Amino acid sequence: MARAIGKLISFPMGINQIKVMNKKLNTIKGNIKTILGGLREAKGFFAFKPEDIENNCQAGQFRTVYMARPVKLKKAGKEKFPKGLEKVSSFQVQVGIEYEKKAKVIEGRKDGSMPKATRPDWAEYINGSDCLMRHKADHSRVYLAAGMVDNPSFKGGSFITDREGNIFKLEDIRELVLASELETKAQRPWTRIDISNIIELV
Repeated sequence: MARAIGKLISFPMGINQIKVMNKKLNTIKGNIKTILGGLREAKGFFAFKPEDIENNCQAGQFRTVYMARPVKLKKAGKEKFPKGLEKVSSFQVQVGIEYEKKAKVIEGRKDGSMPKATRPDWAEYINGSDCLMRHKADHSRVYLAAGMVDNPSFKGGSFITDREGNIFKLEDIRELVLASELETKAQRPWTRIDISNIIELV
């Protein structure tokens, strides 16, 4: 299932899109052991490559992202889960958006309502690409650059799992994770997604 890129779809409105996202997320959940094996244990063979993104995304397109990222664990959590835990989630983005150039961001800089920078010092665009960024000091670390969709109707679900496909509730493992995993964070207008964490990009 990894590395799947869907055809460009229209940007549907309302609750029906949430149903579509949750249905796909449930399918991923049912196959998560195989998916994580391909992403993490097969030397990244099933992970996205930069050319996969570049050949299938254009700046301004809306995409649904299904991704897994390692959960940040305390020492006790690492001892209990030596292979780690993963948070699998779905959400929608507009790829290749440079928010520094948007009028609302420029205005937000003036009145102090927006963060001071949307691009960290370590990030740079890959030459010729509107959608891909890389780490300046480690060019093997490549990210999909995108703007988060403001409408909460386009935020899908998430779940936490181990490599065997066992599902955990955050409240049941809260003593094992770092405090940052428990914080309720305000949604940023931009994001950078490590392409090695992407399961599907639709």
